[in-house]
Amino acid sequence: MSLKTRPIDHPVPAQGSSSHHHWRWIHSQLKREYGPAQYERWLKPLRLAAVDGGVAQISVPTDFIRDWVERNYLSRIRTLFAAGPEPVSDVRVVVGAAEQKAERKASAGADGAAATRPVRATGANIGDSLGGRLTGARADGDGVVLGVVPPTAPSEEAAAGKTVQVVGVGLSQMTAEAAGGVVENVSPNAAGASVSLRTDVGASIYDFSVGGTTARATLRDGVDRIAVEPAFAIARVGGGEGPPPVPAHFKAIGYWNGPDGEPDTADDIRVGEIPADWSVANNGEIAETMNDAAFAGEMDPATGIFMPASAGPNPKRPFSTNNAGDLKIVARADGHEAEAHLIVTVQRFVDPPIR
Repeated sequence: MSLKTRPIDHPVPAQGSSSHHHWRWIHSQLKREYGPAQYERWLKPLRLAAVDGGVAQISVPTDFIRDWVERNYLSRIRTLFAAGPEPVSDVRVVVGAAEQKAERKASAGADGAAATRPVRATGANIGDSLGGRLTGARADGDGVVLGVVPPTAPSEEAAAGKTVQVVGVGLSQMTAEAAGGVVENVSPNAAGASVSLRTDVGASIYDFSVGGTTARATLRDGVDRIAVEPAFAIARVGGGEGPPPVPAHFKAIGYWNGPDGEPDTADDIRVGEIPADWSVANNGEIAETMNDAAFAGEMDPATGIFMPASAGPNPKRPFSTNNAGDLKIVARADGHEAEAHLIVTVQRFVDPPIR
């Protein structure tokens, strides 16, 4: 996914235009520069909540979109604001400000009476398609270890101690077993406990246990193989008048060979998610003939997030077919390569809240 900016060649609104007129111009610039797929997914949900004291406040519907916009688009948005009629020294991205403002206005009504239909920001659930797996425990329940953040790190970061967060409840009786390293400085906190991992030998494993539950952290100096998760996924084209595109997110998981020294056997040791370089390729003869990889969407080479292309007939393709495709997802990390399968298909017009 290319996130490079392009020079402004559309006219800036005349001096004296309102902030919201300028904001509409910024939206048109972003759509033109980044293309419809990125715009529909990440930029269309942005709302201008306020411009006050030289600070523009942009509202987004979810934490995930806020983080993504700040990382990939905020610098460009600041530049576009600087070309506007009002002096803006900073741009901040917040979650839900415009929606809260609209709901407060709707609750008061035009004459101060309570309104019966609150206004909600468009695209409030746009971040749900990447999703995640959540595991929880009662705060007043028995001791439970839920996980370790981060679950793995390069061993060179741990020469003087690598701090990780053990997430859980009731960890006062937690035990730690280390193979190849030591656990130091256990400090209870609201999320569980922070601990420091240290190793001088390279690869090491740390298991944290309480109440029959265990979570693992690793320090690595390399892996023996990698695998892509999920091994199969479905993404959906989108945009225009229909539902937005539905992306897919892939992760590269490192493994060590177990005691038998052989890969892909039951005693292999899962190291955890590791950074990878990502790409896509055509999957099979038909995909090669249709050149699906060139039309179905874009893969972010650093994050493993695949963003599908726009929906609708594409005159550049044979028979003006849509931008669906059959793709091979390729991850390269630590000198290893692994693949997964991705089908890019059409929009889902009936999207139930529970699937």
